Amino acid sequence: MRQKIAHLYQNFGKVFKKYPVTIAFALLATIFAILSSEITDYQSSSLLLQKFPVLKEAPFIKLTIISLLGISLSFALSMLHEIKKWKWLAPISVLIVVGYYFLFPDDHRAYTSYHLTLMFVVGILHHLAVSFLPFLFHRNGEMGFWSYNKSLFTNLAQTVLFVGVLTAGLLLAIAAVENLFNLRFGNGKLYLYVTFISSIFGSCFVFLIFALDGFKGMVNDQLVPVAQKFFVQYIIIPLLLIYAAILYAYGAKILIGWSLPQGWVSYMVIAYSFLGFVSLLLIFPLSKQTAKAWVRWFDRIFYYSLLPFLILLFVAIFTRIFEYGVTPNRYFVLIIALWITVIALYFILFKKPSIKTIPISLFLFGLISISFPYLNAFSVSKRSQKNQFVELIEKFGIVENNKIDFEKEIESNKADQLSSIAFYLHKNGQAEFLDVYLEGTSSDSIFKYQYSNTYDFKKEFKNVILDDRYYEIFEITIQSKQYKKSRFLDVSEYDFVYSSIATFQEHSLEIGNEVLEISQNHWGGVEPKKLLFNLIDENGMSIGKYDMIDDLKQIYESKSNAEKTGISEFEEDIEYEFSLGAYEFTVLFYEIRFSANYSQEKNEDRWDFENVYFYPQYEILVKKKKH
Repeated sequence: MRQKIAHLYQNFGKVFKKYPVTIAFALLATIFAILSSEITDYQSSSLLLQKFPVLKEAPFIKLTIISLLGISLSFALSMLHEIKKWKWLAPISVLIVVGYYFLFPDDHRAYTSYHLTLMFVVGILHHLAVSFLPFLFHRNGEMGFWSYNKSLFTNLAQTVLFVGVLTAGLLLAIAAVENLFNLRFGNGKLYLYVTFISSIFGSCFVFLIFALDGFKGMVNDQLVPVAQKFFVQYIIIPLLLIYAAILYAYGAKILIGWSLPQGWVSYMVIAYSFLGFVSLLLIFPLSKQTAKAWVRWFDRIFYYSLLPFLILLFVAIFTRIFEYGVTPNRYFVLIIALWITVIALYFILFKKPSIKTIPISLFLFGLISISFPYLNAFSVSKRSQKNQFVELIEKFGIVENNKIDFEKEIESNKADQLSSIAFYLHKNGQAEFLDVYLEGTSSDSIFKYQYSNTYDFKKEFKNVILDDRYYEIFEITIQSKQYKKSRFLDVSEYDFVYSSIATFQEHSLEIGNEVLEISQNHWGGVEPKKLLFNLIDENGMSIGKYDMIDDLKQIYESKSNAEKTGISEFEEDIEYEFSLGAYEFTVLFYEIRFSANYSQEKNEDRWDFENVYFYPQYEILVKKKKH
C-alpha cells in the first residue's frame, strides 16, 4: 500500500513538472469559475464580496473562458515541445491567451452570438491542434499518427469515466451528510464548487496523469483496445448503416414527391459523416485486416455513400440561404458540407490518402471561417442579412421615401421575419445601417432594454394583420435602483438576512425557536396566487401570517398599461415591512418580473393578474422587536 501511495504521489509531482502551464490554466479556470459564481449570483449576498468588494468589478466569466481555452492550447504546445525543444512555446501559449482577453467584453451580458460562436470555434481549433500539431514537425507514418490520437481518445474516455464517478460520489456524499446529520453547507453552493473543482481541475489533472508518457509513449502504443474494437464494429458501424438506410429512403421520397429536402436533413447527413470518419479512424489498423466482412465492406464504400447525401445536404442548405439569407449557423453548416465534400473526394480519388488530412483540413476550414477577411462567418452573415432586410422591406411594400413606413399594413409573419433580422443586425453592431431606414426613431431606442428581443421592433408596426395563431408576449420587469447601483446591503441593524434565491415554491427557515415558512404560487390556474409568510412556534402552531400577494397585484396594476403589449422595464425601490410574533420583517425586492401571453385562439384574459406569472427576487431582513 505504501508503494502505491508513493507511486501516486510521484505521479502527482510529475504532472506538475511536465505540464506546468496546462495545470496553471486549469487551476485558474477553476478559481475564476467559482469567483464568477459568487459575482453573478448577486442574490446570495456573497460573504466573499463583503470581505473583498474590489472583486465585484473583475470580469471573472471572461477570465474563466480564456483560461479554459488555454488548457487545450498549452497541452498542444507541450506535445510540440517534445519534438522541438523551443523554449518560447510555453510563453507563446500565455501570450495567445492574453490576446483572447481583448476579444470578449468584460460584461458577460454584452456577449452576442459573435462572441459565443468565436469561443466555441476557437476551442475546437485548439483541440484539433492537439491531434496533429506535433506531426507537422515529426516524420512519422500513418500508424504513429493513429496511435497518438488513439491514445488521446482513450485517455479522454477514461478521464470522463473516472471524473464522472468521482464527482457523482462526492456530491452524493455531501447530500448524505446534509440529510443524515441535518446539516446545511451554505446555500447549496458547495455542490456547484465541488463540480467546478472536479470537472475542470480534476478532469485536466486526471487526463495529464494518463498522458505522463508524453508524445513518444502515445505514438508507440499501437494496440487497438478490445473495447474500442467492439464499440466500433458492433455499435457505431451498425448504427451508421441504419442512418444510411434512413437517408437513402428519405432521398427516394424526395425524388418520388419531387419536393425540396427539409433543413433538418442537414444535421442528419453531418452526423452520419462525422460518425463515419470517427469510426474508420478508431479502427484504422484493422480496416483491411479484420475478419468481419461488414467492416471491410463499410471501409470500402463509406466515402462513396456520402456523395448522394451531399447532394441532399447542399440542396437543403441553399434552399434556406436563398429564402432567409446567410446566418452564422447556416454559414457553418455550409463550411462543414464543403469540408465533408473535400474529404470524401480526397479519399475516393487518391490512391494513398493520409488520415492526417482529416483534422488538418478541418482546422484550416475552421480557421478560415472565423479569421479570413471578408469571407469569414460574421462578415458574410452581416452582408447577407443586410441585403435580406433591404429586399424584404421593398418586397413587403412598406418603404416610403427610402424609410420604413410603420403605419402601413403588414402581415404578422412578415413582421416577425423583419424583426428577427433587425434584432440580429442591431446585436451585431449594425445599428447605423438600420437607422438609415428608420425615421423619427433609432434602433438604439427600439432595442434599449437589457432584455430587448425581436418583439421590440415588431411593435413599431401600427397595423399588423394577425392570423388565428397569433401569439403575443407581455412582460414587466421592475428593478431596484439602489440594488442595481450597489449590490451590498447594510445589515448591521438586523439579526438575520435571507435571500430568495433558494425559494421557489415552499421553504422553511429556522429563526430562533420559531420557523418561518415561505409559500409561493407564481402561476395562474386553479390555485390562487400567494406569497405567504407564516411564522410557526415550536409546537407547530401559527403565530402570525402575512400574504404579500395583494401588494404584488397593486404593483402589477400600477405598471401595466392599457395596451398590455411588449416588454417594459422600470427602476424603483420596493420595500415592505410587517411584524410576526417577536420579529419585524423587511422585504426588499431587487427585481420583480411579471409575464403573460395572449393568443387569439383563446377568449380568456391572459393579462389579468390571476393569469399572470410572476417571479419575485428579494432579501428578507429580520430583527427582534425591542421591548
